[in-house]
Amino acid sequence: MKNPSFMVILKPHNINYLYVPADFSKKYLRTSSELITLEAPNGDQCIVSCTCNASKPSSSSSAKRIIRGWCGFFRENDLEEGDVCVFELINRRNIVLKVWIYRVANYAGR
Repeated sequence: MKNPSFMVILKPHNINYLYVPADFSKKYLRTSSELITLEAPNGDQCIVSCTCNASKPSSSSSAKRIIRGWCGFFRENDLEEGDVCVFELINRRNIVLKVWIYRVANYAGR
């Protein structure tokens, strides 16, 4: 990938929220909470809220998680535990992340 990216293997809790790796967050996201756009493989876009991670008060301010809007994106794209999502930063100014989805069902039993 030519653009900055991060990968997440979906876990059961990811139906409600998704952690953004601190290194990626610190380098490419704003320090405050913000709205960002997720773009599905089919081009559909969803605006989600990316907030400071209040559950880890001792961690640096770069810790973030995607919350509001994520559950809808999760359902609309039929995501499930074990799927791998690669988030590629395709627009740095407006923060658009293209989400590449690799489904666990396609690789199970190989």
